[in-house]
Amino acid sequence: ALFDPFDVADMRLVLHRLATDDPWRAELEAHAIAHARQFTWDRVATKALEAFARTAGATASPPPTPARDGAGDGRKRLAFFSPMPPQPSGISDYSMDLLPALAAHYDIDIVVEQTSIDRNGLPASIGVRSAAWFREHAHDYDRILYQFGNSPFHDYMFEALQAHPGMIVLHDFFMCGLFGHRLQFNREAVARELVGEHGYAAAMGVRDATDVRRALGDYPANLQLLQGAIGVIVHSEHARQLATSWFGASGARDFVAIPLLRAPTQDRDREAARASLGIGPDDLLVCSFGFLDPVKLNDRLLDAWLGSRLETDRRAHLAFVGQNEGGFYGRALTERIQNSACRDRVRITGWTQRGVYETYLAAADIAVQLRTGSRGETSAAVIDCMNHGIPTIVNAHGTMAELDPSGVRMLPIIRTRHAPGPCAAQYQEAIETAYARDARGLGGLIHGLRAMAIPPGEQQRVATSLARNFPAHPRCRQLLVDVSSLARTDLRTGIERVTRAVLRQWLTQPPAGWRIEPVYATATAAGYRYARQFTCRFLGIEGAGIEDGVVEAWSGDVFFGLDFAPDIVELQQDHLRAWQNRGVKV
Repeated sequence: ALFDPFDVADMRLVLHRLATDDPWRAELEAHAIAHARQFTWDRVATKALEAFARTAGATASPPPTPARDGAGDGRKRLAFFSPMPPQPSGISDYSMDLLPALAAHYDIDIVVEQTSIDRNGLPASIGVRSAAWFREHAHDYDRILYQFGNSPFHDYMFEALQAHPGMIVLHDFFMCGLFGHRLQFNREAVARELVGEHGYAAAMGVRDATDVRRALGDYPANLQLLQGAIGVIVHSEHARQLATSWFGASGARDFVAIPLLRAPTQDRDREAARASLGIGPDDLLVCSFGFLDPVKLNDRLLDAWLGSRLETDRRAHLAFVGQNEGGFYGRALTERIQNSACRDRVRITGWTQRGVYETYLAAADIAVQLRTGSRGETSAAVIDCMNHGIPTIVNAHGTMAELDPSGVRMLPIIRTRHAPGPCAAQYQEAIETAYARDARGLGGLIHGLRAMAIPPGEQQRVATSLARNFPAHPRCRQLLVDVSSLARTDLRTGIERVTRAVLRQWLTQPPAGWRIEPVYATATAAGYRYARQFTCRFLGIEGAGIEDGVVEAWSGDVFFGLDFAPDIVELQQDHLRAWQNRGVKV
């Protein structure tokens, strides 16, 4: 019903008709119901987002690109973090293959923490900088790329990533080895730090384990890396699936899968390669490439060899081309070989330089690449074997289950899809997409705030607002369990006993996809804090140095008043209501 809101007589006529004209009123009622369906929160949100996008597209301007001294081509400057040869790391060889192709897209400096690198094959335009130099000049770069693997060679990148977020490449989804190395595999330190990565159940598992390294191996321990990244590059769908299984449906939201780069093989004299290794023209050479480790099932291959006629066949040779495991497993392999009838025909080469590695690839008749307990890594050795046309035996586990079962058809795929040029182009696309997304989000907002003179009294409020509106990603949903009374004084009453029993059950067996976080509040301050110190004491975890930080809650989290603390809850009503307004269920 239309009327003039400034004309009293017109409004009186409309109201009179509504009261006396039943058919017209019924028509208006039906129209009102249909019209109201157009005004849903989903539609309002969609229109608001469309308006934001239009505004951002019209007003956003990228930050100016610093130019390298003497270079005026306007190309973006890229800091490339990676170990480099002669470091005994597969990632150092990978980076040597990637860098020349990536230099077609960026002006690159390699950032290392080693005294020297082997530049053989690197374009002269690529510079080399130390990590210390980068700390003073990080602002000179437009893009940062971190090559992360599960080894100590990547330790120096942690500090840089925390201070300067960038694109990361996860060559291994599980970073438990690097995580443990940084803490010297100290039981108390590992358990304490795992609280932040995977919760209290993980910390208790390490605390009670006989072998800290083995217990830590059950957890990716990569959350700090992922939350510090602008985007993530992986080399398989399996790695994306692991992110989803550990961090929920959106865990792989910022992941991009790019094929594992392998340079096309150069034709080599097969007979010369075999002769240099002492392999006769009619001999059989079976190779297994890569570091020896329980997850590579090298012992299974050796068992099969020693249990077959090949053990006594003087023309049959088995070579494990890689560094032996340094513990009991490696010693047991060496001992079994030495005690066998074929000890002069079974060899463990140890770490090999690239030339020796390629000699074995040129000489091999068959390759056997087995794996169990996959940690999201992609086997470069399998791709190398197929790249060289070697008949390769694999088991369908982890990323190897993604291989085309037809080895013959894999050859052209590897030499095109995995070649440096196409992979470098995908790198550029992934990097630029991630940085553009960041510019539209938290990164762009921080960039804009840096140019503003924010009064000292407002800085804390700005930081709080950013934290509330940009939750860390990825993350599990939080079940915030109020233990305010229990943390303050455990009276051992019936209520406290029930609280303790329920709390212990949740902490030791958390629901899938949830982080159980005991929290507390006081009568003297607004807001809740994580009860980390109390929970560590409650579970018997060494909690020295752990802090009771301010609770940050986001949509999807749940606050559960397990403890009986009516006085505290009453005082925290405004805070709890604010949480509810942000989508927290109370």
